[in-house]
Amino acid sequence: MKTKITLSGECGNSPKNAFAEKVAVAVLTSDAEMLTQTLTGDCVVAFPDGREARGVEAALAAIAELGAAPEALTITHAITHGRVGAVNGTLVRAGKSVGFAFFLDFKNAKADSIAAIRLYRD
Repeated sequence: MKTKITLSGECGNSPKNAFAEKVAVAVLTSDAEMLTQTLTGDCVVAFPDGREARGVEAALAAIAELGAAPEALTITHAITHGRVGAVNGTLVRAGKSVGFAFFLDFKNAKADSIAAIRLYRD
């Protein structure tokens, strides 16, 4: 099943915002290929329960544990400033809608790679 993805539509003039949106979609659909290209070697993925995955392999494994790709994914906002970004929205799994938010730490102000992801989900 392919995920129905609805982007925010707010990123037209901001490549950094568009990148943050793409990273959120990649995490929530477990797109290992995209994530491998964008996560730094020493990246950290942090979860609300205090768990952390360090390094690309551990991060990809932790992201895969989030479950199957959602039926639908809607990005509400993607916002960046300097070396930080935030993305929020909703996803639908097994007919149930839940909210999510990501906070991203970019490796540099160009925002071409991710050093840390903090994930919050209902």
